[in-house]
Amino acid sequence: MEWMRVLRAFKAMRECGYEGGEDIVKTAVQAANKRDRHDDVMAISNHDGRQYTSELVAAVRLKQKKRVFEILDEVKDNEVEDDNMHGRAVGAACKTKQHELVCEILDYMHANGVDTTGAYVRACRLAFKSGKYDFALELLRMMKTHGMDPTDDYKHHLISLHKADLHDRVESVFEAMRKAGGVCDEKMYEIAVDSAIRVNNHDLVMSILDDMKRDAGLSKSLSEVFCCSVGVAVSTNQHQLVLDMFDFMAHTDIDASAAYVTAIRSAFKSKQYDFVFDILRKMTENGVDAREEYSHAVMLFNKLECYDRAFKAMRELGYSPTEQYKNQIRSLHKAGLHDRLLSVFEAMRNAEKVFCDQDVYGSAIDSAIRVKNRDLVMSILDDLKRDAGLPKTPTAVFSRAVGVAVLTNQHQLALDVFDFMARTDMDASAAYFTAIRTAFKSKQYDFVFDILRKMTENGVDASEEYSHVVMSFNKLECYDQVLRAFKAMRECGYEGGEDIVKTAVQAANKRDRHDDVMAISNHDGRQYTSELVAAVRLKQKKRVFEILDEVKDNEVEDDNMHGRAVGAACKTKQHELVCEILDYMHANGVDTTDVYVSARRHALKSGEYDFALQLLRLMKTHGMDPTEQYKHHLMSLHKAGLHDRVESVFESYAENGVCLR
Repeated sequence: MEWMRVLRAFKAMRECGYEGGEDIVKTAVQAANKRDRHDDVMAISNHDGRQYTSELVAAVRLKQKKRVFEILDEVKDNEVEDDNMHGRAVGAACKTKQHELVCEILDYMHANGVDTTGAYVRACRLAFKSGKYDFALELLRMMKTHGMDPTDDYKHHLISLHKADLHDRVESVFEAMRKAGGVCDEKMYEIAVDSAIRVNNHDLVMSILDDMKRDAGLSKSLSEVFCCSVGVAVSTNQHQLVLDMFDFMAHTDIDASAAYVTAIRSAFKSKQYDFVFDILRKMTENGVDAREEYSHAVMLFNKLECYDRAFKAMRELGYSPTEQYKNQIRSLHKAGLHDRLLSVFEAMRNAEKVFCDQDVYGSAIDSAIRVKNRDLVMSILDDLKRDAGLPKTPTAVFSRAVGVAVLTNQHQLALDVFDFMARTDMDASAAYFTAIRTAFKSKQYDFVFDILRKMTENGVDASEEYSHVVMSFNKLECYDQVLRAFKAMRECGYEGGEDIVKTAVQAANKRDRHDDVMAISNHDGRQYTSELVAAVRLKQKKRVFEILDEVKDNEVEDDNMHGRAVGAACKTKQHELVCEILDYMHANGVDTTDVYVSARRHALKSGEYDFALQLLRLMKTHGMDPTEQYKHHLMSLHKAGLHDRVESVFESYAENGVCLR
């Protein structure tokens, strides 16, 4: 509505004889264009003579061809400079579908030396945008007649058509370009081949490839074009075309490996699994090393759970898939897919030209145990035993087998494996050690003893394992098991070192099993202190003094032995025995000082005050000075508020002639 007011005001202004400045005229033309009032544009421009571009566009839109060229002539005669004028006229003609007028304006521009580059670009783009593909191609041909190089415009046109999936159009434009003698680069060939494949034009594909082969400048680019081409051919299910392209490549000096990889990947991506084998066979047929591609295919089939077909294909083509089998088994074991691993292993065992090594056997046995397939486990062990390819029967595999069997609580299977090993000449000690360690780790303590018994039963030296078991149970503070292991060890005739005996005695003491202490010590003869303490606690007075006599006779040095015996007697309130041990020590010249101190403290702590006083008197009879001990005793009683006791002790001082200071 506002633009109409502008035109009304301008018209009234002109009727009043006012010309208005250039900006006024320009505004009026703009208003007329906004309202599509091309007659008004013409009237305003004719009256002013300065708005050639607007008038020209209006004349085009009004389809006044004669006026269009009159304006163009005026522009030429008046040497009007407007770089955009012709382009806008061509654009208006394209938008109003006046294709003949477009060509005539371009001819006019060419004839009058006006640069048509921008106009052609604009016209081609508008033609493409409006779906006038034939007219766009006509413009490209016209460029050639005007002496211009249309190569870049052909290229842009091809790219646009390809991007819009107009593959038939791409084909026709490419053919037109070839007939016109246009120079194609790598990108243009790639687009042309792609579109030719998508419209199933086999002959054009091969023709383009021939062109590229002959073009010395592009022969090196063939590899990249082939990669793209075979990928498209596979994805569109044109299998024969793919194979024909590979044959074509085989007759060139191109490295085709990348193209084969692309084809295989495209086949996998589009789930054309059977065609993967055709590609692999074609590689071999054309003399291309396909080992890496087979390996890649095996891994992908593994991921898709279709790996048996890949292995079969490799065998048919004469390749040994040993490494691929191994990688497959390793991957399946890592993923915990034990059933699948065993099926692959069975295929590997039955395959020709395939060798199972220690790692393969180890993984297979591990999986067989985990799925509780005992028969397969024993079968694999038989294979191991017979396999001449293995330098020696690998004990590591057996160690792994018993370890997994113990870990999965398959105790009988572990024992059966040990029996199997006993029938071979292998050293089974490492396997027994692994089983024991695993049993400890999984807290299967009772089974530890079954393993130790199996060792002895199968004639294997178990002395080290028994020692290890004793120390391990001690570390876990399982003292009953320590004693059990030590007893079993002794029953098997293993002596054990001093540390083992000491550990056993310590465990017996921890559990207050004094009979066991006596049994352990009697058997060894080196644990006098422990045996002596045990005899005291068991109140075996006769045995106490027999041990003390043995100690004296054997000149055993242990500064703490007598003190521990006296301490044990105090704790068990055997006061008479305490005094007899002190008499024995005094009679045999053993220093009793520390022992008296210890005994008095025990008596005081347990409230045996009379016995404590008796000990002080005994010191005197043994010719020792009890002064300091009396003093400490008085202080302790006083501190405890036992004043009556203080008085009696003090009286005892006087009676025994002790001098207090």
